Amino acid sequence: MILLISFYDIVIIKKDAVTINMTTIKDIAEKTNLSKSTVVRVINNSAYVTAENRAKIENAIAELNYMPNKLAQGLKNKKSRMIGHILPVSNENPFFSLIACNVEEYANRLEYSVLTKFTYGSNININLMVKDLMGHMVSGIIITSLPSKIDLKILEKYKIPLVIIERAEKIDETDKILLNAFKGSFDATNMLIENGHKKIVFIGREPIHDVECDRYEGYIQAMQKTFGKIPHNCIRQVKGYTIEDGYNAAKDIFKNSERPTAFFCSSDILAVGAMQFFYEKDMKIPDDISIIGFGNTYSAIVPPTISTVANNFGEIGKNAIDMIIEHIENKRTYLKKLIIDPYIIDRGSVKNIKK
Repeated sequence: MILLISFYDIVIIKKDAVTINMTTIKDIAEKTNLSKSTVVRVINNSAYVTAENRAKIENAIAELNYMPNKLAQGLKNKKSRMIGHILPVSNENPFFSLIACNVEEYANRLEYSVLTKFTYGSNININLMVKDLMGHMVSGIIITSLPSKIDLKILEKYKIPLVIIERAEKIDETDKILLNAFKGSFDATNMLIENGHKKIVFIGREPIHDVECDRYEGYIQAMQKTFGKIPHNCIRQVKGYTIEDGYNAAKDIFKNSERPTAFFCSSDILAVGAMQFFYEKDMKIPDDISIIGFGNTYSAIVPPTISTVANNFGEIGKNAIDMIIEHIENKRTYLKKLIIDPYIIDRGSVKNIKK
């Protein structure tokens, strides 16, 4: 069955009926004995309408269950209040879903909708996904954790603004929001040092992207600043962000006779894996081992809850939407790069061992 939908109309389908009821602006005009242009002015709140006529139209809208078709409005006006968002999906790591939720929440406050598309795996054609979003008439696009090289020419051709959140290395022609992973790792490692820890283990993903390099470098520089060198057998770099990776890395560390007193994990999910190993060995946090995670995801819900480096997801979402809308509304023509600092949440998983 093919439905032909006119501008500002919505199709109301009743499951238990054969007929399809289409409520239109014309229906509201006939119901109120007013012109269609007057109805449109009330719907768009775009011009003066007397209080009496406005009340008639609003009552008719409620009675007839009329809702404007946003896609049709976009087609007519050649612009929409919809923003596309491309980001990875992860069954184990809620980091990306927290960004998605905050992007959508702030967009909704400004009466924008978000069309979200998820990337799966590593073999991704980001340019096809961008074209698909453009086919849905989005007014701007946000990409979280850019998975592959992107062709900016098509966006420039159609004047579609783009904001990239994280992993935007080697791209200078667009707005970017970066998280200060170096500072987060440096501060977390320094917190352990200030509590008397010297043999501090780092578990992190192999440095494929800038964000992994920054988390690793923050640990390295904090250790070198205080001790001048890194203790032996204290670094484990894994292939992914999984519980299994964290577990195996912690297990491997304890094969050595010289036991560490603290762990810094560059992701909460790696910290959870390390904690599983501690539990198997009957090691209590923080009495037997101290630990800090990164991300403020699982660290807030695992027993026991642990200290972590927290990203300000609210600020990420707000700034991404603000950047897009600044371009949509022609309030800014220059590019912007924003670096958001994380902060430490202390949940008591670090023991002070100073003598």
